[in-house]
Amino acid sequence: MMILSFFAVIILIVFEAAMFVETVVFKPALYSEAIGRKAVINAVYDDLEIYFTQFSAPTGIPSEVFIDPINKDDISQSAFDLLSDSLAYLTDKNAPKPEIKYDFKPFEDSVVGYIEDYSERNNIEKDEDYYNLIDNTVSTGEGQIRHHLDVMMLYQLSNSKYGEVMHNKSGYIRMIMFGSAGVLALIAILMFVVDRNHIRDLTYWVGMVIAVSAVILLIPCTYLNKINYFSTFFVRSPHIYLTVTGVFQTMLNMIIYFETVMLIIGLILIVLTIVIHMLYVSYRRSKHDRERD
Repeated sequence: MMILSFFAVIILIVFEAAMFVETVVFKPALYSEAIGRKAVINAVYDDLEIYFTQFSAPTGIPSEVFIDPINKDDISQSAFDLLSDSLAYLTDKNAPKPEIKYDFKPFEDSVVGYIEDYSERNNIEKDEDYYNLIDNTVSTGEGQIRHHLDVMMLYQLSNSKYGEVMHNKSGYIRMIMFGSAGVLALIAILMFVVDRNHIRDLTYWVGMVIAVSAVILLIPCTYLNKINYFSTFFVRSPHIYLTVTGVFQTMLNMIIYFETVMLIIGLILIVLTIVIHMLYVSYRRSKHDRERD
């Protein structure tokens, strides 16, 4: 039973890890919570405002021309859609490649309209350099917006060779989850067979497996949470820093909460075994006393 319990602890940890990745890490809800809680969209907008304020100096275009057409709600929705589509691509072999769904037309109209109006008022010739200036200014501005929409760099990952590998091998996590669940079921059957003559001890072994696996995961997670480990990350872009640290901290809190519940369940089963033994011993003594009388 000790050997079977040892393997059960290992397999249970593998199962929990695979299930967490499949049902939590690869789901947009986790990132939505982190983005909302960490005010990432405000950071995205503020960073764009800072960039276009600096960009206005060499171009001679007022920063308002770039900033005013940028809507914070549109940024928020587009960032979340891009994140969801990127996650879908990385975790589903049949999902299409993600695309940025942001309406750049108001931005283009604002920039082009200002340049054309300025050109007409100052009688600037509309030659090849003029149109190159428009194209470069618009493409540079749109490039910054595109970059800021990828708040977890998952869109960039989706377009890399590593993202393609994840896309093609996306079913492996699910296979590991179901495979480890099957192995756990087999171990449970073996434990029942081995302990069939002492069936009252089964709750002890099950509780011990659950409690030990929970403690193994709780110790490092609690330590990381105690030292606020993710706050030490250094990421140049504030919005990416907020998203990454927010997501990791949310994951950590979820693991701690889940494993604490598992530990409590394991301890309850162990205590239950003690109670069952006490009741059984009391019953045997009472029966023995009655037979002796």
